[in-house]
Amino acid sequence: LQEPPESVLDRCANAVFDLLESTPKASANLCVVLSIAASIDVDRGTVARAHGLPSWNALPVVDLLSTALGCPVILESEANLAAVGESRAVESVHLP
Repeated sequence: LQEPPESVLDRCANAVFDLLESTPKASANLCVVLSIAASIDVDRGTVARAHGLPSWNALPVVDLLSTALGCPVILESEANLAAVGESRAVESVHLP
């Protein structure tokens, strides 16, 4: 990926703004969850190590994106979010 990470995060913020324009009620309680295929330092809101994307290492993703969006941002690894999604899917199958 040749694009600087800050540009990628700007595009992410713009995509969120575009989505909110089409669903205005969603912006009332907005919180963004971002998944990155990397080792994540959840406490610091940074990418601890991104294999193949060294410019993302130690990047303050949560600070940059929450400033751009004006809302809380949660950063997690794709593996953790996949596990959450899978558990929710299994729960919904077993609900009455």
